[in-house]
Amino acid sequence: MPTALVKLAPPLDQRSVERFRHDGFTVIRGLFNAEEVTRYRAASLAISTIQPKQHAGADAAYTQAFTQVVNPWRNDPVIREMTFHPRLVAAAKQLAGKAIRLWHDQILTKEPRNGRASEFHQDQPYWPLGRDIGSYAAWIALGDTPEEHGCMRFIPGSQRHRGVPAQDLTSKGSLFALCPALALGERVSIPLLAGDVTFHDGFTAHEAGANQLDRPRVAHSVIFIDAEARYLGGSHPITDAAGCRPGDDLPADLCPRL
Repeated sequence: MPTALVKLAPPLDQRSVERFRHDGFTVIRGLFNAEEVTRYRAASLAISTIQPKQHAGADAAYTQAFTQVVNPWRNDPVIREMTFHPRLVAAAKQLAGKAIRLWHDQILTKEPRNGRASEFHQDQPYWPLGRDIGSYAAWIALGDTPEEHGCMRFIPGSQRHRGVPAQDLTSKGSLFALCPALALGERVSIPLLAGDVTFHDGFTAHEAGANQLDRPRVAHSVIFIDAEARYLGGSHPITDAAGCRPGDDLPADLCPRL
């Protein structure tokens, strides 16, 4: 969709930006309208049905927690429109306060009554990027998402714990065994309406509860990172596919600058 045809939302208020920087997350209500949500949800469900699950390993618990499709923007024009939507990109740029690029996007679907939470974890320890790289992960609700439907839940301030090894998001105690300081931290649930978006730092500990309802919980996640990020080495679906070598700039066709 051409930028000129899209009415940009007003910039985030300063309180929302400050919340992101202090707590590691923030929420934007109604970033996408009802017509957009209807189109994007239908496209996401169609892709989740026809494409194989992509995950970090062969652990059945992982695939029971959610169905994950990585980088759907590469193959579907409707998803591409959502991932690069000017309102979403403008919000990410404001939170970053600097040049950014796409890291990847992903459709995350929890089947009806799936019975499994995505336990507390940080995203960035999974990525072959520097720990000093800023990251800004948007989580778009493509349907009303109350707590019993698997909304996002955060631990405020946990983004300051940047040295924790990668955690197992299928294990309830994995993060807290590696970082006991977070075990007693405050938890903040953010129920969302369709079209609402949360943003969180890549080091902010978060979880999404089990889907206890009779309809699928559909969300689209878009991760933006600092434009100067480089590949440091190690396996990851994005960089493996591109044949990256340590020290390489991230490929422009997979991780475009915005």
